[in-house]
Amino acid sequence: MKNLMITTALVCVASTAASAQEITYGGLLANLGTYSVDGYDADLSLFAGDIGIAVGTFDFWIDGVQATLSPEGSSYDAHADILTLGAGASFGNGFRVDVSSSDISAGVFFSGLDVGIDELGVAYDNGTYFGRISYAKLSEDTNGDIDGLWGLHAGYAFSDAAEMSLSVHGVDGDWGDYIDPVYILSGSYDAGVWDVNLNGISANIDGLDISLLTIGGSYDFTSEWSAYGAYTYGSLEDYDANLVRVGAAYTLNDTYKFFADYTYADVEDMDGNLDGFSIGVSMDFGDKPTSYETTADRLTNSLKSVLAFDY
Repeated sequence: MKNLMITTALVCVASTAASAQEITYGGLLANLGTYSVDGYDADLSLFAGDIGIAVGTFDFWIDGVQATLSPEGSSYDAHADILTLGAGASFGNGFRVDVSSSDISAGVFFSGLDVGIDELGVAYDNGTYFGRISYAKLSEDTNGDIDGLWGLHAGYAFSDAAEMSLSVHGVDGDWGDYIDPVYILSGSYDAGVWDVNLNGISANIDGLDISLLTIGGSYDFTSEWSAYGAYTYGSLEDYDANLVRVGAAYTLNDTYKFFADYTYADVEDMDGNLDGFSIGVSMDFGDKPTSYETTADRLTNSLKSVLAFDY
């Protein structure tokens, strides 16, 4: 039911905003894939979307991601959902303040997690330098281990086509002694015919090193046809993983994109390799400014290429 509510909310907001012609950025995506590892098959459905609407100096947005993994032969699914509602106000000289509320839920068979995050952020963007400071309060029970997350995000736009930024996220609460700050790196360059993106995340949780680095890009052969590729390196302490995705897309009316891709992953010490194929469709109304990104945005964006919802 929650999946249906998230999808319906995104579609309704997109329709309303489109009729009012006040969209500043946004998009919708649906992706269905089937994957196999060591003889075991599973289907993965992904739905994602975001819409930003400006009304004078105020802006409002809704974004969400939902993923459902359905193993073959099992009557139970694994799911993950993120839904965020937010509002911001811009002031003179590039300053902006925003508030948002996110609901993050995940379930595997009979166990589950449901956490709410309420965030306050203050950002600055003069077109070249940008940054944001934030504090996110966890509104659900985490057994007192984590009270909230603070964040500091700074970036530099080399031009209208290229930018790089780094954010640092720390834990407020008892687990602050066990979780080092989480570092998230992002960068992009758009040359028109081709583009490249970089996303990385690094963390140390109770002495366990975790890192993920993705480099992806696309090339437009014509105004309709394009090819896409991405490489991801992941590390969990002494275990390494390599993931490669390649695909092609057809764009209709500069807005609607139909795509298909193939994924191959090699995980150290795992019997067999993962491979799979997915197809999907997306709508693109423009990208959310990097200086607007919340903590939830930073975390999910670092996983977009891995989970194949970056079209």
